[in-house]
Amino acid sequence: MEEGELFRQRIIIVVILLLILGPIFLYVYLERGSEGFIDWFFNGIIGLMFTGFMIMFVLPQFEKLYHKLFKKQEG
Repeated sequence: MEEGELFRQRIIIVVILLLILGPIFLYVYLERGSEGFIDWFFNGIIGLMFTGFMIMFVLPQFEKLYHKLFKKQEG
């Protein structure tokens, strides 16, 4: 794969994401105004960060605890 082709694919992906997300952001901005848009956007970001934290840190701890308990019952 040539360097120019890879760059072109990345540009296409970015444009597709902008075409999908742009109208959503524009609609919320037009409905709620700038202050309402900022509140909506940052509440969404905080929710995404919390979800990422749960997936990356908390759920693997439950898995480790389960394996410790399960191995104790076997042996």
